[in-house]
Amino acid sequence: QETLLNDSDISDLLVEISKRGMPTLKGLTSGGSESLGEIGMLTALRILQSDFENDSGIPSLIPTNDANTVNLVISIDPFERYFEDLKLALSFPTLDRPDLLVFSLRFSNSEPVSLNIVPLEVKVRTDKMSPKEQESCLKQASNFSEFLVKLSEIGAQNSLWGIAWRNLLATM
Repeated sequence: QETLLNDSDISDLLVEISKRGMPTLKGLTSGGSESLGEIGMLTALRILQSDFENDSGIPSLIPTNDANTVNLVISIDPFERYFEDLKLALSFPTLDRPDLLVFSLRFSNSEPVSLNIVPLEVKVRTDKMSPKEQESCLKQASNFSEFLVKLSEIGAQNSLWGIAWRNLLATM
């Protein structure tokens, strides 16, 4: 049975897409696998962080604010060039990257005390993924995590790389 959206529903969805900064309307309306992927990203974001929906009534798996922690789910795509340039400069293998990064910034007495970054890969399939495909997805996220660790360690040892690391974090 088809569900029709009224103008208010469409407007709310466009506002949500705009607030999240993704997925793009062009990607959603293009059809085919690109459209399916964008719908998958929007679905994943809604499950992970429902704070951007109007009156969703569903608690987020990753709340935006939780006691002394601020959590942000960020799409990597807009920062692709930053990552590729940094990987090239570090001679780090340029493999696929995950779709999302979850930033968890913990505070104590209004001062940041820790930052945890978790890469997430989002896949939408019409069929079940094979174990090899699942392993490939996990490898994308773990490889990117290794890159972030290397960049942060070099940033702690070298002031110029430290600026690059902090600039990347501030830009995201």
